Amino acid sequence: MTTLIASGTTYFSSHLHLTRALTRISCLLFAFGYCIAYTCSRTLSDAYNYDALRTGLVLLSFGAGSKLGSVLGGRWSDRELRRLTRANGGHHSESPRGAVPISGFSPLPTFPPVTPP
Repeated sequence: MTTLIASGTTYFSSHLHLTRALTRISCLLFAFGYCIAYTCSRTLSDAYNYDALRTGLVLLSFGAGSKLGSVLGGRWSDRELRRLTRANGGHHSESPRGAVPISGFSPLPTFPPVTPP
């Protein structure tokens, strides 16, 4: 009986650390996305004299790209899970997707430097 409790505690403890790590990563990604939107809108309106519509269209493309990347990344991840499960004889571990290398961020468009008036 004690072995089950001890192994259950270890199982819970390892998942708690994983959950905390994923939460921290999620918070950083949210902060990054928020900073991009804020900085982009300020820069486009102040330095490049974009009106609200043009600034909104730029930010809309950022949001659409994020959504598209999420959908395509999820489908790619599901396809890799099926491939790894077939390669492993129909069995998969808790998270075989973690073994799949993930490519880096796609480059974001850059704007030319602004010369002060």
